[in-house]
Amino acid sequence: MKKIFSMFAIMLAFFCATISAEAAKINVNLMPIENVAAEEMGVTATAFMRSHISNTFKNSANYSIFLNEAGQATSVETQYSILGILNSAEVTKSKDKKRMLELLPIALGNEAEDGKAVSEEERNAAKKELKDMSDNPFRATVAFEVNVKANTSDEIVLAKTFTETQSGKTESDAVSNACKVISVNILKELNNSINGISNTEETSAVESDVTEKEPLKETTDFSAKVADMYESEIYIDKGTASGLKVGDTVVIVRNARNIIVGGKIVDRKFEEVGKAVVKKVEDGYSVCEILTIKEGTEVKKGDDVRLS
Repeated sequence: MKKIFSMFAIMLAFFCATISAEAAKINVNLMPIENVAAEEMGVTATAFMRSHISNTFKNSANYSIFLNEAGQATSVETQYSILGILNSAEVTKSKDKKRMLELLPIALGNEAEDGKAVSEEERNAAKKELKDMSDNPFRATVAFEVNVKANTSDEIVLAKTFTETQSGKTESDAVSNACKVISVNILKELNNSINGISNTEETSAVESDVTEKEPLKETTDFSAKVADMYESEIYIDKGTASGLKVGDTVVIVRNARNIIVGGKIVDRKFEEVGKAVVKKVEDGYSVCEILTIKEGTEVKKGDDVRLS
């Protein structure tokens, strides 16, 4: 009898713990995705994007996702809403004839240009690359703009355009793979934006069978200044040498200062003015389009710019 009671107690504790873990998840509302892509694959990419975002958040450790078909509030109380726009979805043939001609002699084990024999490792790597090019002849580039809104305050906690290129056996496969990576990156960025949820905890739970891009540098590694402005664009004084890339999101701040304790920088404080997305990167300067501006303020020359 004691054994049965003990077993029942263990099962009850496990059940309660499971309910508690589920209850602790953040409820996110996935709104209908707007499609402004002129390409033929835009409709397909929109469907894939919605599906992958849903699956990625559903399989995550920290979120519950609710699909909103009507664009209105759901019956379940949600803390955040994902608003997405598919900007483009282009598909091209990925077979690079020049690269294939370079790989063929290596795969066949011919001598290298310096006269040295090709190693087995090099030969196998060349064979694998040739096979990948043959198996996945299509490449898709998808650009997806996402805004995540806090429902209680209407504050935009994440505003960024994600651009991803992936290969696939068919056009649809390539588009799907690109959308899948974007969905994982959205999850990571949201984790960073709202409350520092560990991305390591999420990695094993979300779809991870597609190679992911290297994460952005920490905000503190990049610093620039607003050099000039024109309508909704700002020109900043950092370019290609800084590592800035098209699609990166930057934060416009002012009154930035380091908090120093014992001779070490322990924190950085600043007033956030707004956010912008990088549209163009050149030698010595970059052009960014303003996404949001804090109510009651405006962007000025000399404002600091940091990576979001």
